[in-house]
Amino acid sequence: MCCKRSTICPIAIVVLFGIDPHTISLPHSTVAACLSSPHQHDNVVVGLKASYTLSEYDEADSSLLAAIWLSIVCLCFELFSIFAGFSLFLPFCHGVSILAHFVATILCSWFLMEEWHYTNMWYIWVFTAMFPALLEVGACLRLFCCKVEKY
Repeated sequence: MCCKRSTICPIAIVVLFGIDPHTISLPHSTVAACLSSPHQHDNVVVGLKASYTLSEYDEADSSLLAAIWLSIVCLCFELFSIFAGFSLFLPFCHGVSILAHFVATILCSWFLMEEWHYTNMWYIWVFTAMFPALLEVGACLRLFCCKVEKY
């Protein structure tokens, strides 16, 4: 098997054997994001003042829930894009995504265990879910708009 770039061969071998690094790191991020939902009450209460109203609680709770669901949507889009082959041979996208999901897993675990302020989930979402999803959108646009070959 002859490859033009040395980075494509290891990725192709890993994919052929069914050990795509994305499939290893994405489920961990998804599980961490899903586990945030049952424990969201603690994180919401930490972010509110001592005497909060029901409307303040509902607003904070819906903000946290929106961040969790947007994280899951971004992860699902990434999985679809990877398995459809849009970014399969783009090592930069893979590297950034693997790093981001590794960091997301650690941050979401700390978010749950240490009961961080609920707005911190938005910062986690921006850097570890939205940014890799935007890279996947760029890979899709590169493929469909610029007519770059898939493989």
